[in-house]
Amino acid sequence: MRRVMAVCVAAAGAAGVVAAQGTYVPQRVYDAARGAFADFEVMLADVATANVPRPLASEISKGGLGVLDGKTGETRQLFARELVCPTDDDYFRRFVEAMGDHPGEGTSTVAEKREATERFYFAQCVKDETMAESIADAYRAAAAAGPRPLAVHVNGAFHSDFGAGTAARTIRRLPGARVVVVTVVPVANLDALSPAESERARAHYLVYTIRLKAPGAPAGE
Repeated sequence: MRRVMAVCVAAAGAAGVVAAQGTYVPQRVYDAARGAFADFEVMLADVATANVPRPLASEISKGGLGVLDGKTGETRQLFARELVCPTDDDYFRRFVEAMGDHPGEGTSTVAEKREATERFYFAQCVKDETMAESIADAYRAAAAAGPRPLAVHVNGAFHSDFGAGTAARTIRRLPGARVVVVTVVPVANLDALSPAESERARAHYLVYTIRLKAPGAPAGE
């Protein structure tokens, strides 16, 4: 049986990048990944960006999913063909908690705050759907090119924590495929690690690294 595997590598602030073995991955946004992820090219044939452009995500956060209705041509190719963005699941609830009062700025009623939060969530969801579609497209092309295809996707941790977001949407597009989430967690002291059960549920594999100090930061920070 041929093994098909996807790996979502999550890290704070990471860009959406997909690398696939044995296939060419069409660039979805712009060809910016090769310089930043040159090491991938040693073991993987092709590297491409997988996320939507930031200006498009910003447009969605201000106007909701409706702003996508009139997109045609090359712009329409910048986001996923299928968008499923429910607002009644655990992923949405965690998103609301993470946002806190941020969407409430400039709003005066509970309803307005809810609408603002949903617009930000829709931008998040479109990113997830687009990255998942990029992974799935890369898989299918790699599977057609040869045995044992492998794709590695790099994204911000929230996009795949607890198997949600991009990870869940990849599984939806690739039923039966093995999708693995690896989350990189920076910490101050490796010797003091004692992950709680809830922390262990974030990913299939947690990789702890020493948190680097910001340039010029005082000692102890």
